Amino acid sequence: MIRLAAVALLGAVLAAGPAFAQKKEFRYATSAPPGTPWEKQINEYRANVQKHSNGQIDIVPYLNSVLGSETEVIGQVQRGRVDMGGFSITAGATVVPELALLAAPYIWDSEKQLDCVLDNHLAQPFFDMFAKKGMYFVGWAEAGWVIVGGKKPLITPDDVRGYKVRTAPSKASAAFWSAMGANGVPLAVTEINSSLQTGMVDGVDVPITTFVAGGVGRLAPHAVLTRHTNLASVVVINKRLYDGLSAEQKKALENANTPPEQLRREVRGMEMFLLGKHKEGGGQVHALTPDQLGEWKKRASATHPDLVREIGGEAQQIFERIQRGKAACPVS
Repeated sequence: MIRLAAVALLGAVLAAGPAFAQKKEFRYATSAPPGTPWEKQINEYRANVQKHSNGQIDIVPYLNSVLGSETEVIGQVQRGRVDMGGFSITAGATVVPELALLAAPYIWDSEKQLDCVLDNHLAQPFFDMFAKKGMYFVGWAEAGWVIVGGKKPLITPDDVRGYKVRTAPSKASAAFWSAMGANGVPLAVTEINSSLQTGMVDGVDVPITTFVAGGVGRLAPHAVLTRHTNLASVVVINKRLYDGLSAEQKKALENANTPPEQLRREVRGMEMFLLGKHKEGGGQVHALTPDQLGEWKKRASATHPDLVREIGGEAQQIFERIQRGKAACPVS
């Protein structure tokens, strides 16, 4: 069974056993910007790694996509040019396409159900899939819930018809916005703010943390709490690098991990705090009524069968596993 502990968009680590001949450094890539929960987590984890390795292993974090976009850098981890990293499932799906199903709009009924399915029903299949692609899957991390941001309130699907909306560069995001009738423009996170400034897009599809901490909300001040997608994250290490570790080093790696429930709790707790800060700064936060939310869900749920077919590979088996996991896991 996989030890499901990882640092949110941060978490891989190579902890050292007692037999290190010299101090080692491992490059860790993340899109997490400074001043976010993920930076705090990686700094805490870095200290934990040093403790478990007796100071012989250090991870060197590269924050804020300084090594390149997520989709570029996860390929570098796969090829061994970067040692490890934490990546959104959007980037992870460029290596393991079936990951895109986890971001299918409104596929989860609650956070409790989501966490249960990820930890108890999906970890092993994705561990195996990443291994086939030359990567060691450390575990799940958390990027948070995705909302809609706009230069005007986008309360119902009718409000986004024909509207220029940034979509994540993923099949799930593209399918969602197509179903809403929006004019979707796929953009990397690093391109969002400039695209809002130039008018390339007038609305966005982003995690709450990115919306506030990344400055998106200053350009698209209306936050609409659709929470249509949860962005789990994956933490991976180049498999050749991991396989070259001793048993003691691998054990130290396991011992240094942070429990996923703690990582999720920290990120999700920060979401409400950040939304409060957005309001304090003059932004608007729009909660949806049950009827309004129902409109979004009705149109979104119709995308699931097409998404499974478009992804291909083992997507049908993963989708069925998700449904079995949902049936077995509590909603509340």
